Amino acid sequence: MNSGMTKKERVLAALYKKETDRIPFSPLCDDYFASSLEKQNHPYDLLRALRYIGADIIERHSPCCEVRYGGGITVESREVGGGKRETHFITKYGEIYDRFYFQNGAMYTEKHLLSTPEDVKVMTHIARNTQYIPRFELFEERKKAIGDDGIPTPTAPCSPLLETLQVLCGLENTTYLLLDEEDAMREMFAALHERNKNYYRLICDLDTPVVFAYEDTSTTIMSRDWFQSLAAPCLNEYAKILHGAGKLYITHMCGKLSGFSEDIAKILSDGIDSVCPPTTGDMECWDAKSAFGGKVIIGGIEPSSLVMKSEEAILSHVSEILERMRGGRGFILSTGDAVPHGTSVELLKKIADLVAREG
Repeated sequence: MNSGMTKKERVLAALYKKETDRIPFSPLCDDYFASSLEKQNHPYDLLRALRYIGADIIERHSPCCEVRYGGGITVESREVGGGKRETHFITKYGEIYDRFYFQNGAMYTEKHLLSTPEDVKVMTHIARNTQYIPRFELFEERKKAIGDDGIPTPTAPCSPLLETLQVLCGLENTTYLLLDEEDAMREMFAALHERNKNYYRLICDLDTPVVFAYEDTSTTIMSRDWFQSLAAPCLNEYAKILHGAGKLYITHMCGKLSGFSEDIAKILSDGIDSVCPPTTGDMECWDAKSAFGGKVIIGGIEPSSLVMKSEEAILSHVSEILERMRGGRGFILSTGDAVPHGTSVELLKKIADLVAREG
């Protein structure tokens, strides 16, 4: 067994399903968690907090590109009071906008961009005129900042279905529009998919071994037919693009997955991120390891448990995970989605210490 690995080496070895000196611990920490650091007398500095915890760092959403729009599209961001903002897309085919606000580092959508067939046509035009500009120097800066403590990771687009469900329409409007305006929706999906492929081709030139896409698959928001016919074919095309450049493709799927086990095992992604036990999800990491065709598994800890359960219960579950997953390859202990606002830094440190002893 390897010994004395750096955290970066440990993470990369696990991602490539190679032998590691211990199980990596890489909690999914973003602004949702970081926004509560000052209340715990820690600086609002996520990287510093992760080093204090002792995590094997996988930084999420590391910058590498910027978005521009052609086709006469104008984008305006507006304050509308009460801490809320609207983003307006003004085009020759009409105007669409969303409304959102931030609370404790998390974004909440009050109004989705799309609700009518006319909105769908506007979004199709926007998708066809979206350009991605490389800013790879920003990613290199994150590499230098993290050093041997882990890796930065770029965020790639999810499938058009998931983007529509999560961002553009919401579940109810997506369902109605697919039933009533199928041709227009499929035309929009095709435009979004071509836009996405342009992004994936662009980041083939980014110096990173792995790319994450936040697909957020769950049986609570889609049918198996939707997954098979609308999501999986897109994910497979994205995987082929990245594999052609020698990169790993990790799909973030933090919901209830057991009903899709056979389908997830067949998609061409190299791993599933944020596998989550009940109640947010419905699979323990050891079940996912056997169900998903030998893919890399990242996850195991139910996020809300970190603020709802006792320290004893949390550490007991982590010990069970370590016992069941120890010695295997292709596993990274993490949270099954973002670490919640208010999670104790000291609790995360105790988990890291436990993994260092028993992992």
